This record gives sequence, structure tokens and C-alpha cells, in this order.
Amino acid sequence: MGYNYGMQGKTSQQQAIVRLREKEDELRKRESKRQKEITCKPIKSNGDYRAVSFEQGVRTLLELRVSGSAIANGTSKLDEKTIDAWLEKIGSRYVKANQPFESVLITSSDVVNSELVTDWKDLKRV
Repeated sequence: MGYNYGMQGKTSQQQAIVRLREKEDELRKRESKRQKEITCKPIKSNGDYRAVSFEQGVRTLLELRVSGSAIANGTSKLDEKTIDAWLEKIGSRYVKANQPFESVLITSSDVVNSELVTDWKDLKRV
């Protein structure tokens, strides 16, 4: 925020009000931008799978899961340590096209050499 020449000759109270409004406008702009961003977060699983959720503000867009057998399967080449990053990479390709919320499960037959071999629309919905 630089010097505002429009505030010349204004009282200190008027200047304080303008600065406060400018600060509030900036906060609203940042919040609006944050609400538009899509974030990916690991979520705690209740079964034999690992999962991440893609959220935009308070709205959950997609829950992407990979089964425990897919992680354990040698041909999938999925690493337990990097599985969340792999799920984020896969999900980020499809999250914008995913308008209504859905939960998608990737099984061992869907992954070979850390690559998704099954078409997105053919993956199991849970």
C-alpha cells in the first residue's frame, strides 16, 4: 500500500477508515482466491486402502483411493512412502472434470509400473 494522494487534507480518522477498508478488501481478495484453489490432503482410511481428498474451499470434489493390494502388488511399483504424492498426481488430472463428488478406488489390476492403465471412467466408484 503506497501513499494515497486522495487522502490529502483528510483527518487522521478518515485516513484510518480508508486504510481499514483497503485492508479488508485485500483480505477478501485473498480469501476469494483461496476458495478457488483446489487442495489435496491425505485422509485417514477406515479400511485396506490409502486415500486423498481434493477440496475447493469447504467443498470436497473427489476422494481418490488406492487399495492395499495394489500397493503390495509388485507389478504396480507403488511405494508406501510416496503413495500420497502419486494419488495427488493421478487425481489432479481428473479433479476438474469431476463435477459431482465421487469416491474412486484404484485396484491392483488398474496400475502397472506406477502408471494408471485403466481408463478413468472405468475405475471402480465406491
